[in-house]
Amino acid sequence: MADTPYDWDKHWSVYDANTQANPAQNFRFRLVSRMIGDLNGRRLVDIGCGQGDLLRYIDSTHPALELYGFELSASGVAATKRKVPRAAVMELDLFSENAMLVLADVRADIATCSEVLEHVPDPGVFLRRARAALVPGGHIVATVPGGPRTGFDIQIGHLRHFSRLTARQTFESAGFEVLEVRGAGFPFFNIYKMAVMVRGTKVADDYEGETTLAFRAAMKIFGGLFRLSRHRSRFGWQITVMARNPRTASTS
Repeated sequence: MADTPYDWDKHWSVYDANTQANPAQNFRFRLVSRMIGDLNGRRLVDIGCGQGDLLRYIDSTHPALELYGFELSASGVAATKRKVPRAAVMELDLFSENAMLVLADVRADIATCSEVLEHVPDPGVFLRRARAALVPGGHIVATVPGGPRTGFDIQIGHLRHFSRLTARQTFESAGFEVLEVRGAGFPFFNIYKMAVMVRGTKVADDYEGETTLAFRAAMKIFGGLFRLSRHRSRFGWQITVMARNPRTASTS
């Protein structure tokens, strides 16, 4: 992540408050929480925890889990610590010299990585290093965006979007055993993304500063519609991945 020019400290300082109203984000959190519920684990680490909203959601739905988080930006770490005081959160560049040792100390049963890989120059290498945080046989639950990139996506540093095939290939290239790759969110997630596409880069104005009544109304309407979206659909533009860290394999 160190090679990307995107300024994450600025991003979270500008977008943190209004991102929490994003219905697509809340839909993803429900997907991740359901997938975590199918696993037996006691310790979870969120790789690229951003401003802490996913960890806060997991804290509310899975309170028995020990929570850890790693994030590149100092502002994201600070926000996460405010939102989830009991989580052990650290600022970390996965490509730094000491990253593998720091990650290996966690020994998590479950890792999450939500809407991170689209920002990374080489997601396969990123995931290979992230594996160090998982015990052998541990699981990772991830979300990545599918469908076309919107102007806003490009503006906030999306280098790529994924298909179910390329998502699978990315995790396999990192040495994971891929258990499941799903599309999700059809039809309303797709409709929401198309609305964002039409809005273009002006979406940034919607998320910065004081939101308008129209923006808040739109988010509320889509929030209700998202609850009708399918959690499994080959047409859905939200992609989820469940994969396992092999029991006998080295990371590099």
